[in-house]
Amino acid sequence: MSGYKIFTVARREYIETVKTKAFLLGLLLMPLMIVAVIMLSTRLSVQQPSEQKTQRLAIVDRSGRVAERMLAQVPAGESGSLQIEVGDPAADPGTLLGELQKKVHAGSLYAVLDIPADVLAEDASPAVLHARGGFFDERTYRVRGLLNDAVTHIRYEDAGLDPDEMRKLARPVRFEERDMRGERNRPDKQMATMMTPFAFLFLLFMGVFGVSQGLLTSVIEEKSSRIVEVLLSALSPLELMTGKILGIAGVGFTLVLVWTSVAYGAAIWKGVEHLVQIQHIGLFLMYYVLGFLLIASVLAALGAACNTLKEAQSLMSPVTFVLIVPMICWFYITRSPNSTFSTLLSFFPPLTPFVMILRLVSPEGDGVPLWQQIAAPCWLTIWVVLVVWVASRVFRVGLLMYGKAPGLRELVRWVRY
Repeated sequence: MSGYKIFTVARREYIETVKTKAFLLGLLLMPLMIVAVIMLSTRLSVQQPSEQKTQRLAIVDRSGRVAERMLAQVPAGESGSLQIEVGDPAADPGTLLGELQKKVHAGSLYAVLDIPADVLAEDASPAVLHARGGFFDERTYRVRGLLNDAVTHIRYEDAGLDPDEMRKLARPVRFEERDMRGERNRPDKQMATMMTPFAFLFLLFMGVFGVSQGLLTSVIEEKSSRIVEVLLSALSPLELMTGKILGIAGVGFTLVLVWTSVAYGAAIWKGVEHLVQIQHIGLFLMYYVLGFLLIASVLAALGAACNTLKEAQSLMSPVTFVLIVPMICWFYITRSPNSTFSTLLSFFPPLTPFVMILRLVSPEGDGVPLWQQIAAPCWLTIWVVLVVWVASRVFRVGLLMYGKAPGLRELVRWVRY
Protein backbone atom coordinates (compact mmCIF):
# COMPACT_ATOMS: atom_id res chain seq x y z
CA MET A 1 0.00 0.00 0.00
CA SER A 2 1.50 3.33 -1.11
CA GLY A 3 1.32 6.27 1.29
CA TYR A 4 1.85 8.71 -1.58
CA LYS A 5 -1.14 7.38 -3.49
CA ILE A 6 -3.31 7.55 -0.36
CA PHE A 7 -2.19 11.14 0.24
CA THR A 8 -2.96 12.07 -3.39
CA VAL A 9 -6.51 10.68 -3.14
CA ALA A 10 -7.06 12.36 0.25
CA ARG A 11 -5.83 15.72 -1.04
CA ARG A 12 -8.04 15.52 -4.14
CA GLU A 13 -11.08 14.53 -2.04
CA TYR A 14 -10.45 17.39 0.39
CA ILE A 15 -9.93 20.08 -2.28
CA GLU A 16 -12.91 19.01 -4.38
CA THR A 17 -15.16 19.00 -1.31
CA VAL A 18 -14.13 22.36 0.16
CA LYS A 19 -14.80 24.03 -3.22
CA THR A 20 -18.48 23.03 -3.14
CA LYS A 21 -21.27 25.39 -2.14
CA ALA A 22 -22.54 22.88 0.43
CA PHE A 23 -19.22 23.08 2.31
CA LEU A 24 -19.25 26.88 2.31
CA LEU A 25 -22.85 26.96 3.52
CA GLY A 26 -22.04 24.51 6.31
CA LEU A 27 -18.99 26.56 7.24
CA LEU A 28 -21.01 29.77 7.55
CA LEU A 29 -24.51 28.67 8.56
CA MET A 30 -23.55 26.56 11.57
CA PRO A 31 -21.71 29.42 13.37
CA LEU A 32 -24.64 31.73 12.66
CA MET A 33 -27.01 29.11 14.05
CA ILE A 34 -24.86 28.68 17.18
CA VAL A 35 -24.93 32.42 17.90
CA ALA A 36 -28.67 32.63 17.16
CA VAL A 37 -29.48 29.73 19.50
CA ILE A 38 -27.41 31.27 22.32
CA MET A 39 -29.09 34.64 21.92
CA LEU A 40 -32.57 33.10 21.72
CA SER A 41 -32.06 30.81 24.73
CA THR A 42 -30.70 33.73 26.74
CA ARG A 43 -33.68 35.86 25.78
CA LEU A 44 -36.18 33.17 26.72
CA SER A 45 -34.46 32.28 29.98
CA VAL A 46 -34.59 35.85 31.29
CA GLN A 47 -37.98 36.79 29.88
CA GLN A 48 -40.15 38.38 32.53
CA PRO A 49 -43.85 37.58 32.93
CA SER A 50 -44.67 41.22 32.28
CA GLU A 51 -43.36 40.80 28.76
CA GLN A 52 -46.13 38.32 28.00
CA LYS A 53 -49.54 39.33 26.81
CA THR A 54 -52.05 39.74 29.68
CA GLN A 55 -54.81 37.15 29.47
CA ARG A 56 -58.06 36.67 31.37
CA LEU A 57 -58.68 33.91 33.90
CA ALA A 58 -62.28 33.26 35.01
CA ILE A 59 -63.08 31.48 38.30
CA VAL A 60 -66.15 29.38 39.05
CA ASP A 61 -66.11 29.12 42.86
CA ARG A 62 -68.52 26.46 44.10
CA SER A 63 -67.27 26.95 47.71
CA GLY A 64 -68.18 30.65 47.76
CA ARG A 65 -65.07 31.59 49.77
CA VAL A 66 -61.86 30.91 47.85
CA ALA A 67 -62.24 33.20 44.81
CA GLU A 68 -62.70 36.25 46.99
CA ARG A 69 -59.50 35.43 48.85
CA MET A 70 -57.59 34.90 45.59
CA LEU A 71 -58.63 38.35 44.40
CA ALA A 72 -57.51 39.84 47.72
CA GLN A 73 -54.03 38.40 47.24
CA VAL A 74 -53.33 40.34 44.03
CA PRO A 75 -53.69 44.06 43.35
CA ALA A 76 -56.53 45.04 41.03
CA GLY A 77 -57.22 41.38 40.22
CA GLU A 78 -53.97 40.98 38.27
CA SER A 79 -51.15 38.50 38.76
CA GLY A 80 -48.29 39.01 36.35
CA SER A 81 -49.73 38.35 32.91
CA LEU A 82 -53.10 37.13 34.25
CA GLN A 83 -56.23 39.20 34.82
CA ILE A 84 -58.49 37.37 37.29
CA GLU A 85 -62.28 37.69 37.29
CA VAL A 86 -64.94 35.79 39.24
CA GLY A 87 -68.05 34.35 37.65
CA ASP A 88 -71.52 35.36 38.86
CA PRO A 89 -71.99 33.54 42.23
CA ALA A 90 -75.79 33.55 41.75
CA ALA A 91 -75.59 31.61 38.47
CA ASP A 92 -75.79 27.85 38.25
CA PRO A 93 -72.13 26.61 38.43
CA GLY A 94 -72.62 23.97 35.74
CA THR A 95 -74.25 26.38 33.31
CA LEU A 96 -71.71 29.12 34.08
CA LEU A 97 -68.81 26.72 33.55
CA GLY A 98 -70.19 25.68 30.15
CA GLU A 99 -70.54 29.31 29.02
CA LEU A 100 -67.02 30.19 30.13
CA GLN A 101 -65.57 27.10 28.43
CA LYS A 102 -67.03 28.33 25.16
CA LYS A 103 -65.16 31.62 25.65
CA VAL A 104 -61.94 29.70 26.30
CA HIS A 105 -62.50 27.77 23.07
CA ALA A 106 -63.14 31.04 21.22
CA GLY A 107 -59.95 32.57 22.61
CA SER A 108 -61.44 35.43 24.64
CA LEU A 109 -60.45 33.70 27.91
CA TYR A 110 -57.13 32.09 28.77
CA ALA A 111 -58.69 29.51 31.08
CA VAL A 112 -61.45 28.73 33.59
CA LEU A 113 -60.65 27.56 37.13
CA ASP A 114 -63.39 25.33 38.57
CA ILE A 115 -63.08 25.26 42.38
CA PRO A 116 -65.06 22.42 44.03
CA ALA A 117 -67.43 23.04 46.93
CA ASP A 118 -65.39 20.82 49.31
CA VAL A 119 -62.04 22.42 48.46
CA LEU A 120 -61.33 23.10 52.16
CA ALA A 121 -61.93 19.50 53.22
CA GLU A 122 -59.12 17.03 53.90
CA ASP A 123 -60.15 14.71 51.05
CA ALA A 124 -61.31 17.47 48.73
CA SER A 125 -62.16 17.00 45.06
CA PRO A 126 -59.54 18.43 42.70
CA ALA A 127 -59.79 21.94 41.34
CA VAL A 128 -59.77 21.84 37.54
CA LEU A 129 -58.16 24.38 35.23
CA HIS A 130 -59.82 24.26 31.81
CA ALA A 131 -57.33 25.72 29.30
CA ARG A 132 -56.82 25.50 25.58
CA GLY A 133 -53.33 23.99 25.36
CA GLY A 134 -50.52 25.70 27.24
CA PHE A 135 -50.06 22.90 29.77
CA PHE A 136 -46.39 23.94 30.18
CA ASP A 137 -47.30 27.60 30.54
CA GLU A 138 -45.90 29.18 33.71
CA ARG A 139 -49.29 30.82 34.29
CA THR A 140 -50.60 27.39 35.25
CA TYR A 141 -48.14 27.30 38.17
CA ARG A 142 -49.09 30.85 39.15
CA VAL A 143 -52.77 29.93 39.29
CA ARG A 144 -51.97 26.85 41.39
CA GLY A 145 -49.89 28.98 43.77
CA LEU A 146 -52.65 31.56 44.21
CA LEU A 147 -55.20 28.83 44.85
CA ASN A 148 -53.02 27.05 47.43
CA ASP A 149 -52.24 30.32 49.22
CA ALA A 150 -55.92 31.26 49.36
CA VAL A 151 -57.04 27.87 50.69
CA THR A 152 -54.21 27.83 53.26
CA HIS A 153 -55.19 31.32 54.45
CA ILE A 154 -58.84 30.30 54.95
CA ARG A 155 -57.84 27.11 56.78
CA TYR A 156 -55.71 29.12 59.21
CA GLU A 157 -58.63 31.46 59.88
CA ASP A 158 -61.02 28.55 60.44
CA ALA A 159 -58.53 27.04 62.90
CA GLY A 160 -58.34 30.30 64.87
CA LEU A 161 -54.78 31.05 63.80
CA ASP A 162 -53.42 34.35 62.53
CA PRO A 163 -52.71 33.79 58.80
CA ASP A 164 -50.13 36.59 58.65
CA GLU A 165 -48.24 35.25 61.68
CA MET A 166 -48.32 31.71 60.30
CA ARG A 167 -47.04 32.95 56.96
CA LYS A 168 -44.09 34.60 58.68
CA LEU A 169 -43.26 31.40 60.55
CA ALA A 170 -43.47 29.35 57.36
CA ARG A 171 -41.42 31.74 55.25
CA PRO A 172 -38.90 29.88 53.03
CA VAL A 173 -35.15 29.98 53.58
CA ARG A 174 -33.24 32.22 51.18
CA PHE A 175 -31.38 30.05 48.75
CA GLU A 176 -29.08 30.70 45.84
CA GLU A 177 -26.69 28.78 43.59
CA ARG A 178 -23.12 29.73 42.78
CA ASP A 179 -20.71 28.17 40.32
CA MET A 180 -17.20 27.00 41.16
CA ARG A 181 -15.89 30.53 40.62
CA GLY A 182 -18.25 31.88 43.27
CA GLU A 183 -20.50 33.71 40.80
CA ARG A 184 -24.25 33.54 41.23
CA ASN A 185 -26.01 31.34 38.69
CA ARG A 186 -28.32 33.38 36.50
CA PRO A 187 -31.07 31.81 34.34
CA ASP A 188 -28.95 32.19 31.21
CA LYS A 189 -25.98 30.46 32.88
CA GLN A 190 -28.24 27.65 34.10
CA MET A 191 -29.43 27.23 30.52
CA ALA A 192 -25.81 27.17 29.31
CA THR A 193 -24.90 24.50 31.88
CA MET A 194 -27.75 22.30 30.70
CA MET A 195 -27.11 22.82 26.99
CA THR A 196 -23.31 22.45 26.96
CA PRO A 197 -23.36 18.61 26.77
CA PHE A 198 -25.92 18.77 23.97
CA ALA A 199 -23.74 21.27 22.08
CA PHE A 200 -20.83 18.80 22.22
CA LEU A 201 -23.12 15.99 21.09
CA PHE A 202 -24.59 18.02 18.23
CA LEU A 203 -21.20 19.15 16.91
CA LEU A 204 -19.86 15.60 17.14
CA PHE A 205 -22.92 14.18 15.37
CA MET A 206 -22.72 16.75 12.56
CA GLY A 207 -18.96 16.31 12.22
CA VAL A 208 -19.15 12.50 12.11
CA PHE A 209 -22.42 11.50 10.50
CA GLY A 210 -23.28 14.70 8.64
CA VAL A 211 -19.90 15.01 6.96
CA SER A 212 -19.32 11.29 6.31
CA GLN A 213 -22.46 11.16 4.18
CA GLY A 214 -20.46 13.06 1.56
CA LEU A 215 -18.24 9.99 1.29
CA LEU A 216 -21.24 7.83 0.46
CA THR A 217 -22.35 10.23 -2.27
CA SER A 218 -18.84 10.49 -3.70
CA VAL A 219 -18.38 6.72 -3.95
CA ILE A 220 -21.77 6.18 -5.63
CA GLU A 221 -21.20 8.98 -8.14
CA GLU A 222 -17.77 7.67 -9.15
CA LYS A 223 -19.07 4.13 -9.37
CA SER A 224 -22.11 5.02 -11.51
CA SER A 225 -19.99 7.17 -13.86
CA ARG A 226 -17.37 4.39 -14.16
CA ILE A 227 -14.63 6.76 -12.99
CA VAL A 228 -13.77 4.24 -10.31
CA GLU A 229 -12.65 1.77 -12.97
CA VAL A 230 -10.02 4.25 -14.12
CA LEU A 231 -8.92 4.91 -10.55
CA LEU A 232 -8.56 1.20 -9.81
CA SER A 233 -6.16 0.86 -12.70
CA ALA A 234 -3.67 2.94 -10.71
CA LEU A 235 -4.80 2.27 -7.12
CA SER A 236 -5.76 -0.67 -5.01
CA PRO A 237 -9.29 -0.62 -3.50
CA LEU A 238 -7.83 -0.26 0.00
CA GLU A 239 -5.73 2.73 -1.04
CA LEU A 240 -8.74 4.36 -2.66
CA MET A 241 -10.96 3.79 0.37
CA THR A 242 -8.31 4.96 2.83
CA GLY A 243 -7.59 8.11 0.83
CA LYS A 244 -11.27 8.98 0.54
CA ILE A 245 -11.88 8.48 4.25
CA LEU A 246 -8.87 10.60 5.21
CA GLY A 247 -9.84 13.34 2.74
CA ILE A 248 -13.41 13.58 4.04
CA ALA A 249 -12.08 13.34 7.60
CA GLY A 250 -9.99 16.44 6.85
CA VAL A 251 -13.11 18.22 5.62
CA GLY A 252 -14.94 17.28 8.79
CA PHE A 253 -12.03 18.35 10.95
CA THR A 254 -11.97 21.75 9.23
CA LEU A 255 -15.68 22.25 9.86
CA VAL A 256 -15.50 21.04 13.45
CA LEU A 257 -12.51 23.32 14.14
CA VAL A 258 -14.42 26.37 12.91
CA TRP A 259 -17.63 25.37 14.68
CA THR A 260 -15.96 24.69 18.02
CA SER A 261 -13.96 27.93 17.80
CA VAL A 262 -17.18 29.89 17.31
CA ALA A 263 -18.91 27.96 20.10
CA TYR A 264 -16.03 28.59 22.50
CA GLY A 265 -15.96 32.26 21.52
CA ALA A 266 -19.70 32.44 22.25
CA ALA A 267 -19.07 30.78 25.63
CA ILE A 268 -16.46 33.45 26.46
CA TRP A 269 -18.92 36.12 25.31
CA LYS A 270 -21.58 34.81 27.71
CA GLY A 271 -19.09 34.29 30.54
CA VAL A 272 -19.51 30.49 30.73
CA GLU A 273 -16.17 29.42 29.28
CA HIS A 274 -15.46 27.48 32.50
CA LEU A 275 -18.04 24.91 31.32
CA VAL A 276 -15.69 23.93 28.47
CA GLN A 277 -12.46 22.49 29.84
CA ILE A 278 -9.29 21.53 27.98
CA GLN A 279 -9.83 17.83 28.62
CA HIS A 280 -13.32 18.12 27.12
CA ILE A 281 -11.83 19.39 23.86
CA GLY A 282 -9.26 16.59 23.87
CA LEU A 283 -11.96 13.98 24.45
CA PHE A 284 -14.07 15.54 21.72
CA LEU A 285 -11.25 15.27 19.18
CA MET A 286 -10.44 11.70 20.18
CA TYR A 287 -14.04 10.54 19.86
CA TYR A 288 -14.41 12.49 16.63
CA VAL A 289 -11.52 10.59 15.03
CA LEU A 290 -12.67 7.17 16.26
CA GLY A 291 -16.32 7.84 15.49
CA PHE A 292 -15.58 9.16 12.04
CA LEU A 293 -13.42 6.18 11.08
CA LEU A 294 -16.17 3.81 12.24
CA ILE A 295 -19.13 5.53 10.56
CA ALA A 296 -17.25 6.58 7.42
CA SER A 297 -16.06 3.00 6.85
CA VAL A 298 -19.64 1.75 7.05
CA LEU A 299 -20.86 4.42 4.61
CA ALA A 300 -17.97 3.77 2.22
CA ALA A 301 -18.92 0.08 2.14
CA LEU A 302 -22.58 0.96 1.57
CA GLY A 303 -21.62 3.30 -1.27
CA ALA A 304 -19.55 0.59 -2.95
CA ALA A 305 -22.35 -1.97 -2.56
CA CYS A 306 -25.06 0.28 -4.06
CA ASN A 307 -25.54 1.64 -7.55
CA THR A 308 -27.84 4.58 -6.81
CA LEU A 309 -28.53 6.96 -3.95
CA LYS A 310 -32.02 5.54 -3.63
CA GLU A 311 -30.61 2.09 -2.87
CA ALA A 312 -28.14 3.59 -0.38
CA GLN A 313 -30.86 5.52 1.45
CA SER A 314 -32.84 2.36 2.13
CA LEU A 315 -29.72 0.73 3.61
CA MET A 316 -28.86 3.87 5.59
CA SER A 317 -32.22 4.00 7.37
CA PRO A 318 -31.25 1.49 10.10
CA VAL A 319 -27.89 3.24 10.57
CA THR A 320 -29.58 6.62 10.95
CA PHE A 321 -32.17 5.23 13.36
CA VAL A 322 -29.45 3.82 15.62
CA LEU A 323 -27.33 6.97 15.58
CA ILE A 324 -30.15 9.30 16.63
CA VAL A 325 -30.72 7.38 19.89
CA PRO A 326 -28.27 9.63 21.82
CA MET A 327 -30.02 12.70 20.37
CA ILE A 328 -33.32 11.42 21.75
CA CYS A 329 -31.94 10.36 25.16
CA TRP A 330 -29.43 13.18 25.67
CA PHE A 331 -31.25 14.82 28.58
CA TYR A 332 -31.57 11.58 30.56
CA ILE A 333 -27.93 10.64 29.88
CA THR A 334 -26.77 14.10 30.95
CA ARG A 335 -28.81 14.00 34.16
CA SER A 336 -27.90 10.37 34.96
CA PRO A 337 -24.46 9.72 33.40
CA ASN A 338 -23.78 6.75 35.67
CA SER A 339 -27.10 4.98 35.32
CA THR A 340 -27.20 1.41 34.02
CA PHE A 341 -28.80 2.59 30.78
CA SER A 342 -26.12 5.22 30.13
CA THR A 343 -23.31 2.79 30.97
CA LEU A 344 -24.62 0.03 28.70
CA LEU A 345 -25.19 2.48 25.85
CA SER A 346 -21.57 3.64 26.21
CA PHE A 347 -20.32 0.21 25.18
CA PHE A 348 -22.55 -0.15 22.11
CA PRO A 349 -19.86 0.67 19.49
CA PRO A 350 -21.80 2.91 17.05
CA LEU A 351 -23.04 5.04 19.95
CA THR A 352 -19.93 5.04 22.13
CA PRO A 353 -18.50 8.40 20.90
CA PHE A 354 -21.81 10.24 21.33
CA VAL A 355 -22.85 8.75 24.67
CA MET A 356 -19.40 9.06 26.25
CA ILE A 357 -19.05 12.72 25.28
CA LEU A 358 -22.46 13.38 26.87
CA ARG A 359 -21.49 11.57 30.05
CA LEU A 360 -18.07 13.20 30.40
CA VAL A 361 -19.17 16.77 29.65
CA SER A 362 -22.26 16.60 31.88
CA PRO A 363 -22.19 18.46 35.25
CA GLU A 364 -21.68 15.07 36.95
CA GLY A 365 -19.09 13.89 34.43
CA ASP A 366 -16.36 13.75 37.08
CA GLY A 367 -18.25 10.82 38.60
CA VAL A 368 -17.81 8.55 35.56
CA PRO A 369 -15.56 5.68 36.75
CA LEU A 370 -12.00 5.87 35.46
CA TRP A 371 -12.09 2.30 34.18
CA GLN A 372 -15.00 3.21 31.91
CA GLN A 373 -13.17 6.29 30.63
CA ILE A 374 -10.27 4.02 29.63
CA ALA A 375 -12.25 0.97 28.52
CA ALA A 376 -14.72 2.82 26.25
CA PRO A 377 -12.14 4.23 23.76
CA CYS A 378 -10.16 0.97 23.83
CA TRP A 379 -13.32 -1.03 23.08
CA LEU A 380 -14.24 1.45 20.34
CA THR A 381 -10.74 1.20 18.80
CA ILE A 382 -11.08 -2.57 18.53
CA TRP A 383 -14.37 -2.16 16.71
CA VAL A 384 -12.93 0.51 14.43
CA VAL A 385 -10.20 -1.90 13.30
CA LEU A 386 -12.75 -4.68 12.78
CA VAL A 387 -15.24 -2.48 10.89
CA VAL A 388 -12.52 -0.95 8.69
CA TRP A 389 -11.34 -4.46 7.75
CA VAL A 390 -14.88 -5.66 6.94
CA ALA A 391 -15.66 -2.45 5.03
CA SER A 392 -12.48 -2.80 2.97
CA ARG A 393 -13.52 -6.32 1.91
CA VAL A 394 -16.97 -5.10 0.84
CA PHE A 395 -15.49 -2.01 -0.80
CA ARG A 396 -13.02 -4.13 -2.80
CA VAL A 397 -15.72 -6.34 -4.33
CA GLY A 398 -18.61 -3.88 -4.50
CA LEU A 399 -16.83 -1.21 -6.54
CA LEU A 400 -16.94 -3.32 -9.69
CA MET A 401 -20.31 -4.98 -9.07
CA TYR A 402 -23.32 -3.58 -10.91
CA GLY A 403 -26.95 -4.50 -11.15
CA LYS A 404 -29.21 -5.45 -8.25
CA ALA A 405 -28.17 -4.25 -4.80
CA PRO A 406 -26.67 -7.12 -2.74
CA GLY A 407 -28.50 -8.72 0.16
CA LEU A 408 -27.07 -9.56 3.56
CA ARG A 409 -25.97 -13.06 2.53
CA GLU A 410 -24.13 -11.70 -0.49
CA LEU A 411 -22.38 -9.06 1.63
CA VAL A 412 -21.21 -11.80 3.99
CA ARG A 413 -19.92 -13.73 0.97
CA TRP A 414 -17.97 -10.64 -0.16
CA VAL A 415 -16.32 -10.39 3.26
CA ARG A 416 -15.24 -14.04 3.09
CA TYR A 417 -14.07 -13.70 -0.52
